[in-house]
Amino acid sequence: MRGSQTYPFSLAAGGSIPILCNGSYFKLITCTGAIEVTGDKFGRTGNILAGQGLRGAEFNRLTITDKSGAPNIGVIFVADEDFVDDRITGEVSVIDGEKARSLAAGVLSAGGVQNATAGNLSSVQLWNPSTTKNLILRTLSHGTGAASLTRVYGAAVALANDITAISASNLLIGGGIGVAQIRAAANIAVMPGFANNLIASIYSSGLVNVPHPMKGSIVIQPNKGVTLTAGVVNVDLIANLEWFEENV
Repeated sequence: MRGSQTYPFSLAAGGSIPILCNGSYFKLITCTGAIEVTGDKFGRTGNILAGQGLRGAEFNRLTITDKSGAPNIGVIFVADEDFVDDRITGEVSVIDGEKARSLAAGVLSAGGVQNATAGNLSSVQLWNPSTTKNLILRTLSHGTGAASLTRVYGAAVALANDITAISASNLLIGGGIGVAQIRAAANIAVMPGFANNLIASIYSSGLVNVPHPMKGSIVIQPNKGVTLTAGVVNVDLIANLEWFEENV
């Protein structure tokens, strides 16, 4: 029986690396996005995620390719096909996976602010100007300078002011901020949204940060956005957001 071994990998977006190894079984232990594995004897797997692999296929080399469109860090395990593995992986690995995603500079965060303007409603927006990326919004909270109902809705139009440079950060400090924009505006009326795209109405008593619980992520497609708009005029609005990017 051949020995077993784990191989950590770090891929640039769309990048590939070869792994010289010998076996007939491999399993992806962790990753921060989909990868494709190509064997020198069995061809390609197609896109796979943590917990998935292949048994009964001989190989002397594996080539791992990122298919997520973002930096991808993970670990792949290689052994003989008769290796016994009763560990639970896959979705359970999401905790380590999120740390790995941050280490791969794949998680973005922002605290957008629109200051109070007399007679106007304050809005802050996460906007996707890309044609090739989706934004996966996973946490959202907001606060207002006074009591207000705040609407969260799918946006059809970009807000007037790009405040990305003073509002957004990579959770790997020093990493790039990707394609997304943080935008803000003060408008007399609510900016146009998409029909049936009111995501939430959240009341704030003012001067507190109010989280919006999310069991599922919000997917922002190209040339669309998510906007938060205060329901009363002349109040500050802050929006705290966390997201990552994936290829369309």
